[in-house]
Amino acid sequence: MKVAKDEDRGEFQQLDLEFHLSIAASSKNEVLAELLCHICGALQELIRKSLLLSNGMELACKQHWKILEALKQRNPGGARKAIRAHLTTFQC
Repeated sequence: MKVAKDEDRGEFQQLDLEFHLSIAASSKNEVLAELLCHICGALQELIRKSLLLSNGMELACKQHWKILEALKQRNPGGARKAIRAHLTTFQC
């Protein structure tokens, strides 16, 4: 995988944030959606820090894909497992 340029990183950060906010909004869980809106700044900081890992973007993309696939398959157990793995990977 090529090394991301600074502008790629900026775009990735925005798309990563939008992914998380979209998942929360599509959950139809108003509390979750509202919570993510309130902690948006902290979430952006975590995303920024995840890019300090040499493979942060690639890993986040792979994990996002697994989350999305489980949701598309209406597999709550698979989605839960993929989300927990993602959170564990990028916790600071």
